[in-house]
Amino acid sequence: MKQTTKISLYTTLLTLGSMLYAAPMALACPMCSELMEKGADAFKAMKFGQGIAWSMLLMFLMPVLLIGGITGLILLERRKNLQKMKKDAAA
Repeated sequence: MKQTTKISLYTTLLTLGSMLYAAPMALACPMCSELMEKGADAFKAMKFGQGIAWSMLLMFLMPVLLIGGITGLILLERRKNLQKMKKDAAA
């Protein structure tokens, strides 16, 4: 068996094992356990999943957007100051 195939197999097994191990912990989440207890139909479960996905997306993107935006503003101001200094030095 090739080395890459072994690594892929081990990675897949590790991922599946982690998922099976973590599945009971998902019921510890208050929202997840409430949804499971109510026996929600497929539409409610889909909406719940979409809500969780959007909240995770925002949670991951907001720090990146804030840091990137602030860094962009700082660099823009620095560039303006450098151009102004070059213009003053040339005059």
